[in-house]
Amino acid sequence: MAKIIALFLIVTAICGGLIYSVALSQGLDLLDPQFRMIGLLGLVTTLYAGLRISWFLNKVVFPERDEEGHLAVKKRSAFERWGRSSTLDARMDARRARVAAARERQSKEDDQAG
Repeated sequence: MAKIIALFLIVTAICGGLIYSVALSQGLDLLDPQFRMIGLLGLVTTLYAGLRISWFLNKVVFPERDEEGHLAVKKRSAFERWGRSSTLDARMDARRARVAAARERQSKEDDQAG
């Protein structure tokens, strides 16, 4: 948790500095009362970008590790890994078997009747 907060603060400070410097280079002082709305939008953008970038860094660049230094593997369901569920696959296989059995019965009945 401390790592996420530290990343958020650092990245937010960098994003805020970049946004403020770009605004200054365009002739806008975001602290001027005349540009208060643009300054608030810049603040919201800074907070959002800081949150998203720190989340990305936490997940991708600095992943969790176990006691031995190996990457901590989180057990995920088949649905998360492959976009499918093993229970769904089992139900579909059972349905296919029922349909095949019904077709076979129907063909036997048709042979006996005709």
